[in-house]
Amino acid sequence: MFGNSVDAKIEKLRRADFGSWAEAAFRYVLVTISITLVFLATRNAFFLYWIAAYLLAEFVFAVALHVKPKSNRELQFVVCLALYNISALIFLACPLYLITLEGTAYVFVGTIGLVGLLLYNFHRGDVDTILAASDAVQFTFAIIVLFVVLAPRMEGIYQLAAASFACLAVLTYYYRAILGQQAHNKALRASQMRYAQSQKARALTQFVGGVAHDFNNILTAILGNLELYSAVMDEKERDRAVHDAQLAAQRAAMTVRQLLATSGRARLRPVALKASCLHAHMTSLLNDLLDRGITLHSEVQDPDFAVFADRDMLDTVLIQLCLNAQDALKGRGTIWLKSRVVNERPGTDGAPESAPPYLAITIEDDGPGVDAESLPMLAEPFFTTKAVGQGPGLGLSSVKGFAQQSGGALSLENRPEGGLSATLLLPKA
Repeated sequence: MFGNSVDAKIEKLRRADFGSWAEAAFRYVLVTISITLVFLATRNAFFLYWIAAYLLAEFVFAVALHVKPKSNRELQFVVCLALYNISALIFLACPLYLITLEGTAYVFVGTIGLVGLLLYNFHRGDVDTILAASDAVQFTFAIIVLFVVLAPRMEGIYQLAAASFACLAVLTYYYRAILGQQAHNKALRASQMRYAQSQKARALTQFVGGVAHDFNNILTAILGNLELYSAVMDEKERDRAVHDAQLAAQRAAMTVRQLLATSGRARLRPVALKASCLHAHMTSLLNDLLDRGITLHSEVQDPDFAVFADRDMLDTVLIQLCLNAQDALKGRGTIWLKSRVVNERPGTDGAPESAPPYLAITIEDDGPGVDAESLPMLAEPFFTTKAVGQGPGLGLSSVKGFAQQSGGALSLENRPEGGLSATLLLPKA
């Protein structure tokens, strides 16, 4: 019954009754105002008892959903499901009671309450099978009680037969709708699973192909230079061949480091780094590394804010981001290195694992930016917008891997003024 998805079932229960807190608060305000007006019209104490019982049931249900016991989550789900049904039955008591009162207005308000509950159940979309069954039982109970309450008011066998047929027709339609919705949700989940599997296969194929292609080029360079070393007798030529082979081996080592960073398995030695020291150090490095046509601006909002990160890897990824910006600018333009403290989690590719606040280190350029189709794939391994042979496509994926391994995240977006903005979120030391 429960399997390994008890947490998911509890979350579906929460979404079924509360949705967003704003929607739930709006619903409670509407119900309270409606009941207040009905009470003022009838002076019937039942409605005061009802609103108190309903709000109390909802409160207890909310508490039960958010309590996280260390064990026996199955029991928590059973308790929450029971509270969900109790709350729904308490809600049903009000419109059913209204329909029994004398007066067209009360019958109308009660009917609207039942219709509102029915619409609310249908608009929720994907619900658990057990939850759908609970809704069906509640609706059946409401229809049966409604029929029993109104049957004494019916005159003649034909009115009774018409009411009975209407009840059966509505229940049949409701059950068909519930079953159809469950079948649709099942097909949708299966389709999503197939799509996820195809995406995983595509990513694996791209990854393996990229690694094989890159290492094949490196091995070709190493083996070619070693053969050249054996073939030539000139000492300078042999030294050059050994030097080129060493450079190719260093490229292989760099590719391995980038692969480890991409997978989040790089060996990190995090330390506390102040934003002011980081900016001063990076400004000095980048002024020597960047082309003369590139103007670098450094802006730090909170100089004393310290982050917890590996210093060498942080230098490497920031240099990588700045070199990417320089390539986009084609050697002429402006790059901004900015840092600010943020408490929210912006639209990042994967939420940060650590708690706020974060230091948001942003590299911006005033280049052409990236087309909307390529932007979501920039941080994928071996995806590159550069020409063939100008890069393996591991730079941004290794930046993303480093950010996530450090407890942060990476965000990439086009600037409204033009150019790309890359934001690295790092946790506070």
